[in-house]
Amino acid sequence: MNRRILVLDDDPEATRAAVEVLESHGYSLLTPPNGQAALQQILSEGPWVVIAGETLPGGDDGLDFVERVAQVVPLLPPPGFIVLSKPSLTAGGMGVYRRVPVDMYLTKPFNRLELLSFVVRLSNAIEARREGNPVA
Repeated sequence: MNRRILVLDDDPEATRAAVEVLESHGYSLLTPPNGQAALQQILSEGPWVVIAGETLPGGDDGLDFVERVAQVVPLLPPPGFIVLSKPSLTAGGMGVYRRVPVDMYLTKPFNRLELLSFVVRLSNAIEARREGNPVA
């Protein structure tokens, strides 16, 4: 399996947990130090899935980052996006996310198997889109 996953979160424990479970299942991981480096890696490495925290290293807003990536990435289709959020952000409902093209949301602290399940489903959907077979 050669599906690259980019993980970017200001929480080192969440990043470590995501990297451990995904690497143990054969995924190739990119872990840039900040949003600018992440954008460069997305453009050069073309990850299938981007996992971003609601806050990025350096204090940048994760949802703004996802929106910026979706606007500038010349990949068709773009990578899938999973946002890791704190319970307080999702408590009011998912309406706060409508401005960004996020595929899945996972509340921290997250269950590692649930994250793996999200990545598998999203990777399969991205693969189908890249092969010209849209997935509902």
